[in-house]
Amino acid sequence: MLIKLSTAVPDRIQPVMLDLQIYDDYMRPEFAYQDALLVSGWGVYKNQRNPETGQWEKIPSPTLLDATVFYVPNPVCKKSQGLGYSYDDAIDDTMMCAQARNKDACQGDSGGPLILHPESNKWSGYGSRSRQDVPGREKVHIQVGVVSFGIGCANRYFPGVYSRVSAQAEWIRENVCIMTNEGRVAAPPWFNCNGEISKNDDSDAGGGGDTGRDGGSQTDPPSTAATSTPSPTPAP
Repeated sequence: MLIKLSTAVPDRIQPVMLDLQIYDDYMRPEFAYQDALLVSGWGVYKNQRNPETGQWEKIPSPTLLDATVFYVPNPVCKKSQGLGYSYDDAIDDTMMCAQARNKDACQGDSGGPLILHPESNKWSGYGSRSRQDVPGREKVHIQVGVVSFGIGCANRYFPGVYSRVSAQAEWIRENVCIMTNEGRVAAPPWFNCNGEISKNDDSDAGGGGDTGRDGGSQTDPPSTAATSTPSPTPAP
């Protein structure tokens, strides 16, 4: 799902790059086992007993939280099993997995971003250009995933599962270019929309994933928020 905003985003807020894997002059990541990724959101971060009912309740975070998780290759992720569940038939090439001890996404984080850190991961140029050859791209962050589902939250047997942005790259690019061409704001140059400026209203385009993390997976209640001790991150 893509969301078109009613008003333009302030210039001080810059869009994250997406792993569209269509760049010539920009970067795309090559994942390695245990590469560090960042997941963020306002989802459930603790369970708390209601003093009136005595029932345990899932408490969403009042502030934006983030947690560092580590990439798990799909063949490894598919072998995850325990507690009567298995990922064997649940993981395909449109998905990716990440995991960390006591940290994960949880309920309420569905559709949130999974970001690749440029400081802590291996990068390579797309085509003939290296990362160092691209001016101003030394500190770029790329969204590579969208929070999707999991077995509980921070389950040691099961990594969190994310929709892989690159698997939907052409659909995202095509629709963002169409939506921005209907307004006055151009898509970021790395979308390769031929630099066409929109003409009608002051709207901008934003993206979000509708991946069903809160709607449930084939396994158990899907998960999506930073658990354990995620770091508070001030909203822009």
